[in-house]
Formats: sequence, C-alpha cells, structure tokens
Amino acid sequence: MNINNSYTPSFSNIGRSCGYPGTDLFARQRVTMPTTLFETHASFDISSYRMEQKTVSNATIIHNAENATYELSISGGSDSRAFRQSHEYILYQPGKTQLIYITFIPSLQGDLSGCVARVGLFDDYRDKTAEVSTPTIVSMGHFIEISGNEWSVVERSNSPDNIQNVVRVPQSQWNLDTLNGRRETSPSGMILGKIAETHLLVIEKQWLGVGVTRLGFIINGHLVFVHAFYQRPYQFPYHRLNKLPLRWEIEALATNTTKKTLAAICGTVQVEGHYTPVGSIYSMPITYSKFPITAAARTATFPTVICAIQLQQKHCRATIKITEVDIQVQGTTNQERFVTLSLLWNPTIILTNGKTWINHPTNTSMTQIIYNNTAGTDISLTDMGTIITTKFSQQASTIGVDINEYLFPSLPSVTSSITGKPDTIVLVAQMSSTDSVAVNGSLTWMEIT
Repeated sequence: MNINNSYTPSFSNIGRSCGYPGTDLFARQRVTMPTTLFETHASFDISSYRMEQKTVSNATIIHNAENATYELSISGGSDSRAFRQSHEYILYQPGKTQLIYITFIPSLQGDLSGCVARVGLFDDYRDKTAEVSTPTIVSMGHFIEISGNEWSVVERSNSPDNIQNVVRVPQSQWNLDTLNGRRETSPSGMILGKIAETHLLVIEKQWLGVGVTRLGFIINGHLVFVHAFYQRPYQFPYHRLNKLPLRWEIEALATNTTKKTLAAICGTVQVEGHYTPVGSIYSMPITYSKFPITAAARTATFPTVICAIQLQQKHCRATIKITEVDIQVQGTTNQERFVTLSLLWNPTIILTNGKTWINHPTNTSMTQIIYNNTAGTDISLTDMGTIITTKFSQQASTIGVDINEYLFPSLPSVTSSITGKPDTIVLVAQMSSTDSVAVNGSLTWMEIT
C-alpha cells in the first residue's frame, strides 16, 4: 500500500495536553459523567438490530459462548475477509468528546503474517454496494492495525480506495507514547502486550469538521494515549460524516495456508456529559393519515400495514428516532372489540397496485413514506421483522405513545445496513376479534444528521 504519512508530527513536538488523560480534547477537566450511546458484547449470541457481520471467501465468524467472544477467521485466498460492525453509524454531538472503548485479541489462532487485523471506529467503501455513488463513496475512521508483529494507528480521511488520504503510523513513530519501555519515547515506561493477549483500545474523538483524535490503551488500569492525529493539511473535514460504526475486521493480504483468527469481545461508544438529541421533527402528512384503513381480522396471517417510513437513499447514513405513535380506532364503543397495534423494524413488505415510496412533502425531510389504501390492500407483509412495541386499543378510542428521550440509545435506529440499504419502520394493526374495523395511524420522528 502507498501511505501518505508526511504530516505526522514528531514525538518531541507534542505538548502535554494531547497526551494527558486528565482533560478532554476541548481542554476541559475530565469528569466521570459519560452517557453511553452504544454497547455490544459477546456474552450472548443475539442477532439484533445492533450488529451486522459479513464474510468473504473462506472466512467464518463463530460465537464462542464459553469465552464470550466472536471469532473472526480467514484462510485460503488473498481475498478472504471477515468483519463485524455495528448496524448504526453511532451518533456524535459536536462540542463534546466522543469516547470509544473496544476489546479484542489480535491473534487468537495463528500468527498475523500475510493478513491484517483492524479494530476501531471505521467503515469501508467496499461494503457500501447499495449506496448511491454521489458524492463519491469513501472509507473513514480511526483504528489500530496489526500485521505480522507490527502495530500501527491509522486514519482514513474520506478515502475512495483505502490508499489515498490514509495515514498509517507504525508503533516506532507514535507521537505520545511508543509503549516500548524506553523513557525517551515512552513516558509511561510500559510495554505493549503480545498479539495473542487481550487488549483494551481507547479512541477519543473531537469533530467539528476539524479536531484532534487520539488513540491509546488501558494497560493494568492505566490509560495511556499513544498517538494523536491533528494539524491535518486538508481544506475539507477530515471525515465527511461526524458518526461512524464500531468494527472488528481481519483480512488476508496473501494466500494463507493456515487459519488466522481475530477475537472480538466488547465495545462501547460514549459521549462525555449528557447527550441531548438535536434534530428536526416530522410527522406523516395529514393528506394520508386522515383516511381510515380497514384493519385485518385476527384470523389473518399478518396484520394490516397502516404506514411506513425510511430514509431516502442519498441520506442513508442519517438517523431517525421514532418519538411518537398515534392511533385512532373508528366505530362505536364496544367492549368486546379491541385492536392490536405494533411497530415493526425491517419487516418484508410487498407493494402492489402501483404503490411506491414517495419523498416526504416537506422538502427538508430526509425520509420517504408510504401509506396504505383504505381497504388495506396496497401494502402487505410476508414477515414481521423485529417487533419494537405492541399496544392494544379499544374501539372508538385514541392512543398515543410518546418515546422518552432517555430511551433513545436503546430504541432501534432507522438508518441503513452496512451495504447502505435503508431500514424501514412500519406501523401495523390487527383486530383482536374476528370482524374488522377501520383505524387511522400516524408516526412522528426526529431526523438526526
């Protein structure tokens, strides 16, 4: 690979502020009041909306319940690759430090010759097969990289090919602490552990288009920052996006006759201080929500789709959080007739009779919407996806579900898959009795960039 490392400052030019863990990157005294925005661990093998994984050419990913790890392994050809990544590009709030803690074993099986292991907050343009190509699809992020026995810290700054705009700094050139035990370049006096041992990586990120990012390790309870990226010679933000996914990855660089395995353990992303959701609020247009839709009887295989939202493809890395669900059940009071209402994440939907997704009529919204016809037949389901919430409503009544802001990190985000395919949130209704009744439904959501 061709590496542009021309601007990396020397060790002697780095001030105390970049290497000192007692203050954050905005020079504020650090206090232990972070807010967790995302976490994942391997104690249980749970397929959920939080994590995705992919293998390419003779690669495997196995959950090891005994050791609470995910084992990412490659073997065979030079195109073998395995990675595990958070589904969401995790929210960041400018003006506050973002902290990432992530644990791993670089080489659980075999050495790392002929391959490379990467761990950090980053993505890869090669995975975004469903994403639009304008603007140019790029790779971004910060991570630790291990190949053979050599450790490096890496910054990808809007790289279209993982070669351009990439800075890779080997351990011997880390500008805060080389962790080689020699005081002239390692103020901590500590030595980096072996590749077959567990490691706890720390990334601290400052982003307002520009800013400092520093990487380090927690070793025996001591936080040691090893390198800071700053003073970049760009006339553009060092990352196009202010949020990125957690990721563990192992990739072959040559044909490997023996199995090579990276162990992914746990990761969390936090913001220092309180996280206050800031975004734009939108709802389903009254043009559609004013028309009642006939809900399916309880004997139907699937409930009736009322409405659904997803991000426009060009905005697929934004985030939607549902803030309110409203349902009105038509008819006269009857204690024996109830409606079951559910909010679904990524069910499989079928559009018929010319029904298509349309952009939200408010041109500042980043979403597309669909709303069923009054007979409830233009949109149907073939599976339920993930059920987020279910409520019950009596006939001739109205219910509203407000989402507390403190539940934001736990609720499924409407965003996009690794490939860039937008998620879908669908509101459905079904009678609890054998007859049917008409319902009106609407969603309200916050769009966060």
